[in-house]
Amino acid sequence: MIQCHISINGNSFQLLATGHANYAEPGKDIVCAAFSTATNLLMNFGKRCKDEGLIKGFIAQDEGDFLHIFIDTAGVLAAVAMVDTFYSLLSDLAEQYPQYIFIDLL
Repeated sequence: MIQCHISINGNSFQLLATGHANYAEPGKDIVCAAFSTATNLLMNFGKRCKDEGLIKGFIAQDEGDFLHIFIDTAGVLAAVAMVDTFYSLLSDLAEQYPQYIFIDLL
């Protein structure tokens, strides 16, 4: 099971995720694929915004079984919208596959 701990606090968004979906064998796991796609999109968005000076704080640490993403969304409407869309997508995924992904909003 993928366990996600999400904190949205004022101008900051933080995701800590551990585990694997184990919906199907590697290469055929649609839950893992959806989660990986969403988190990669968020990491690429954060990196690009940081590189262009749009956001001040961004951290992405991906170690396979452990993922940490932090984005300082202060004053950047696009960052707030991206984080909100990401959270909505993960919530939908957890609702559809509750035995494979769990989200804890801190």
